[in-house]
Amino acid sequence: MTVAALLLAACSFDSQPYPRYWSPMVMNQTDCPDLSGHYQIDNADCKDHRCAPLYSQFSQSFEPGRPLRRALREVELQGVREGRLLINYPAVDDGPGQTFSLQRGKDFQCESGQAVFEQPGYFIVGEGAIGRHGAVRRYFSRTMDGSLVMRETSSAGGIAFLFIPVYLSSETWTRWAPSSK
Repeated sequence: MTVAALLLAACSFDSQPYPRYWSPMVMNQTDCPDLSGHYQIDNADCKDHRCAPLYSQFSQSFEPGRPLRRALREVELQGVREGRLLINYPAVDDGPGQTFSLQRGKDFQCESGQAVFEQPGYFIVGEGAIGRHGAVRRYFSRTMDGSLVMRETSSAGGIAFLFIPVYLSSETWTRWAPSSK
């Protein structure tokens, strides 16, 4: 039975390298990066199903119950300064804008010159399967041309049909260009 399980074991690794045609990342920072700037809402390489609006990447860090209004044109980031990252959604069509303040240590961490947001993992139990979806980590930094770059990593593992080991791992890159402001 052990041999059968090893033969049926499933591993999947989806690891995208950093795109060569993107501007190099600013990596000479040792603590928190300066992410300040005005960025377009949709990622620069948006293709139908691979669109990742910038406002959705921070939504896990907001306090429960606070409404998140979608800004139609841009998002402004200020910081990280004095342990805070300010996210400003400008007023659109006579509506009020919103600003959120995220605290280092509570809402995000800084590692090797990148701001890191982590969404906790969870257990999976379903028809013939049990496992764990690991934490999703989003690493933010800037590029030399002023774009905002995010590297997202995640993994999951478990047992399918009570004896087949399964492991999945993913690493993707997303980029938001500076807005014309």
